[in-house]
Amino acid sequence: MAFNPQLFKQLMRIKRTKQTFSFLIKVVALLSAVAVAGVGGYTAYKNFVEKPECTEHVDANGDNICDVCEAVLEGTDEHVHEFAPATCTTPSTCECGATEGEALGHTVVTDAAVEPTCTETGLTAGEHCSVCDEVLVAQTVIEATGHSYADGSCGVCGAEDPDYVAPHEHSYESVVTAPTCTEAGYTTYTCSCGDSYVADEVAALGHSFTEGVCGVCGAEDPDYVKPVEKVWTLITELKTGDIVLIGNAANGKLLSALKVSAGSFYNKGVDYSATDFGNVTDDEKWVVTVNEDGSYSFTALNGDKLALAESYSSLNATGVHDKWTLVDKGNGVYNLKNAGRGNYLEWYASKGNWSTYSSISGNLFEISFYALREPVYHEHSYESAVTAPTCTEAGYTTYTCSCGDSYVADEVAALGHSFTEGVCGVCGAEDPDYVKPVEKVWTLITELKTGDIVLIGNAANGKLLSALKVS
Repeated sequence: MAFNPQLFKQLMRIKRTKQTFSFLIKVVALLSAVAVAGVGGYTAYKNFVEKPECTEHVDANGDNICDVCEAVLEGTDEHVHEFAPATCTTPSTCECGATEGEALGHTVVTDAAVEPTCTETGLTAGEHCSVCDEVLVAQTVIEATGHSYADGSCGVCGAEDPDYVAPHEHSYESVVTAPTCTEAGYTTYTCSCGDSYVADEVAALGHSFTEGVCGVCGAEDPDYVKPVEKVWTLITELKTGDIVLIGNAANGKLLSALKVSAGSFYNKGVDYSATDFGNVTDDEKWVVTVNEDGSYSFTALNGDKLALAESYSSLNATGVHDKWTLVDKGNGVYNLKNAGRGNYLEWYASKGNWSTYSSISGNLFEISFYALREPVYHEHSYESAVTAPTCTEAGYTTYTCSCGDSYVADEVAALGHSFTEGVCGVCGAEDPDYVKPVEKVWTLITELKTGDIVLIGNAANGKLLSALKVS
C-alpha cells in the first residue's frame, strides 16, 4: 500500500490529549479498509471518522486541538511523550494521558490488632501499603472493656475500686444459755455492730422425776400417781406372811424382840398410840405363820421366836413352846395364850417389860395386832355458809365438812358504795371526794336587776312584805 497523504493528515489530526483505545480501533479499521478496499475503503472511513467543519473552534483544555471537530489548530508542534514513573495504582503516564506498562500494585503490610484494656480502647487488625501508605483495610476502634471489680479490686488489671466500701469484719462474743429440763440450750453470738445469731443448740435435758417431782427444776410429773402410803392399821384377821406389830393399846406399849437390857430375860416395850407409830423399828415387827392346827407362830425379823421355855414366865427366843392361840375379846382386842404352857402374854406394867402369866387380870393382857394397810379415806360432806358482799368486801361461800376440812369458793365482788350527797345509802360511809355545794343566804343588796327575786322588808320593825292579805 502506497503512502497516502490524506490518511497521514487524518492521523496527525488525532486529538492527542484525549487519545482513547476506541479511537485506535478506528485507525485499525481505516488501515484495514484501505488495504482491502482501496479508495473505496478510505471513502467509507472518511464518512465514519471525519467530523464536520466547525464555524468556530473550541479548545477548552488548551491542547491546540478542537474539542468539536478535532482539527489541529495553528501553532501546534509535534508532541513527544514524557512518561512519569508508574505508581501503586497507575501505570507510567505522560501528561498527555498516554500510558505505558501497568501499575506497580500495592505492597501490603498488616496492621496488628490492639487488644482493648480496662481503660484504653483497642483496634481491629488492618492493612496498608508500605509504599504509598494507602489504607487498604481500615482499623476500627474497639471500646475499652471497663473494670471488672470484685471485693474492691479489678480482677483483670488489679485497679482499686474507688467506690468500694469494705464489709464490716464481725467480732462476736458468745453468751451460753444452758439447757433446762424443757428448753434447749444455745449460744448467742453478738458483734459490737449489733449483728447476732444463735447456734450450737443443745437439746433440752428432760425432767428427772423422782416420786412425782423433777429433781432438777421441781416440776411435778403430770403422769405420776402417788402410791398410797400404807399406815399401821388395827386388824382382826391374821394370815401367814403378815408382818404385824403386837401391842397393848391400854398402856401404849409394843412388843419388841429386844431385851430390856443386856443379860435381861424380859423383852422391852416401845411406846405407841393408835395414831402414832413413829417409834416403830424392825425390832417390833413380827412375821405371822398360821399353823395347820389353827394356832399361830410369830417370828421377829431378826429370827427370834415368840416362845416359852419349859419353865419361867419370860419369853425365850429358843423355847420349844412357840404356838399361840387367840381369845377374841371384841373390837380387835385379844388375849394371846401360849398353847404349850397356858400362860398369857402381858405388859408387866409394874416391871416395865413384857412377860407371861398363868391367869388374866385387867387390861395388861389386852393384845391388839397392827399391819400396814392402805388407809380408808373419808368421804367429805360439806355444808355451805354464805357471806354476803358489802360495799367494800367481797362475798363468798364457806364449805365445811364434819371432819373439819373446809374451803372458800363462789366469791362475789364487793358492791361498791352508793353515794348520795356525800353519804353511802347502804353503809353510811362518807364520800371522800364529795364537795358540799355552797348554801346561799338572804343578803342586803343595793342594786336591783331584772329577774332578781327579792324580799321587801322593814328592818327597823322586822317585817317583810307578803303578797297575802291580812285576812
